[in-house]
Amino acid sequence: MAHELGHAVLHDGEASDAQEREADDFAAEFLFPAKQVVKEWVANPSLEDLYPIKRKWGISLAALIRRGYDCNLLDDREYRGWNVKLSSTGMHRREPAPLPPENPKALRMAIAHAQATGITIELLAERAHMYPTEFAATFMEEIA
Repeated sequence: MAHELGHAVLHDGEASDAQEREADDFAAEFLFPAKQVVKEWVANPSLEDLYPIKRKWGISLAALIRRGYDCNLLDDREYRGWNVKLSSTGMHRREPAPLPPENPKALRMAIAHAQATGITIELLAERAHMYPTEFAATFMEEIA
């Protein structure tokens, strides 16, 4: 959702590859600001060092490791090593210390209000630069 928010804040119209990267960068900074990454990262972290950071910021280990890399706290070799570890142990699919699912109430309420005022899913999806089925799957799974 943070990626899509990045598009809404930064872009208008069809997204280019550069705009996709900008939305990714926006989402990364929105979810875990670089200043905090640098402040909270420990040198040569173990999995046990990363769990509290993961829980605090509500992000996956893969996202946390990517943030460490993007903030120049991991070099190419270390970043590859972490990704191999996540992949070879199955943690990229089923992370240890899973986070509880989020249940954003404000978004549900905003979509329900828009629908109550006659705004269609098609129009909401268009405004989000998404296909209606993609919009529904992304933002409306919990709405019924």
